[in-house]
Amino acid sequence: MGPSSPKGRALIEANLALWQQQAELVDRDHDGRITREEYQEWFGSLPASDAGSPSGSPEVMAVLHAQFYVADRDGDGLMTRHEFVAWRGFKGVPAGSAEASFALIDSDGDGAINWNDFSGAAQRRGLGALLYGPS
Repeated sequence: MGPSSPKGRALIEANLALWQQQAELVDRDHDGRITREEYQEWFGSLPASDAGSPSGSPEVMAVLHAQFYVADRDGDGLMTRHEFVAWRGFKGVPAGSAEASFALIDSDGDGAINWNDFSGAAQRRGLGALLYGPS
């Protein structure tokens, strides 16, 4: 899988759309860069929408959807605990926090989650808890 693969292109396009729409809002001090703290503050401030989107932003969900399927290394539509922890680790989330997040999402305890499990848990718990660990 690379940047020209369907998964790679989807991830690149979703990230570009999100960046173009949100960069001004996220870079709170307008210094031309987004710190981890600015991103997490912005992400945590996103409201739920009337349609039930856990972030209120279709662009955020598109990026997460693309990342989810990239992290699903074998392409079976399921993310295992190992794949999930590796995905979140790539984003700087400690393994213990990622493990706790996975436990919130994997409500049936079968050791795998699909996109519907993730997005449903996001509506119930909020994206912050699922991506960075419960507070």
